[in-house]
Amino acid sequence: MNATFPQISPDKNPEEKDGLWLPILITFTVLFLGIVYYKIVGVFTLRELLALIPLGIGAPRFIRKSLPDWVRKKDIVGTLNFEDTQITWETEDQQNKLPYADISQLLLHHNYIRGKSYGSRDILHNGIARLTVLPLNGRSQTVQFLIASEDQHTDLITVLKFLYRLGIPIKEAMGNYSIKSKLLDVDLNYQKIQTYKQELNNGRI
Repeated sequence: MNATFPQISPDKNPEEKDGLWLPILITFTVLFLGIVYYKIVGVFTLRELLALIPLGIGAPRFIRKSLPDWVRKKDIVGTLNFEDTQITWETEDQQNKLPYADISQLLLHHNYIRGKSYGSRDILHNGIARLTVLPLNGRSQTVQFLIASEDQHTDLITVLKFLYRLGIPIKEAMGNYSIKSKLLDVDLNYQKIQTYKQELNNGRI
């Protein structure tokens, strides 16, 4: 197994900015631009009205990317690698390695996938994940990384399945409200949890 993710600066605050107000802001913006256009031209044609549609569609993503929690190129400082026997995270001047056999517990907080909504009324998430590693000996270490695509989200699920099957206890949570998750899934019920346990050969889930 080998999965690699961009490592994010520890100074980057993973707390997500609430983007649920974006539709209201966009509505007023489009109305304002429409009024200004009407004042200048004096008439609206179907062509002008249709021209406002791309603005309304593209504006949420543009505004979301301008918020301070959005990961930019300067925030990426290295890589996080899940290998067959160990976790490795490295930057230009430092490398850390920890065998899975030396891990007592993992704490994973994740913000879904960058630029994706978990549901129809959800915000566009920043994709930042924070992994805290509690070793059998020594102090805990924390590394932040980015889930930048659906493929990386799938890769992380594969990693979690692998770690659960090794018997490593993992506490997962998602979003600002730390909603409990398993295999990055927050839509949990008793039946689904039992299915996961069977899939993971009764691993610690």
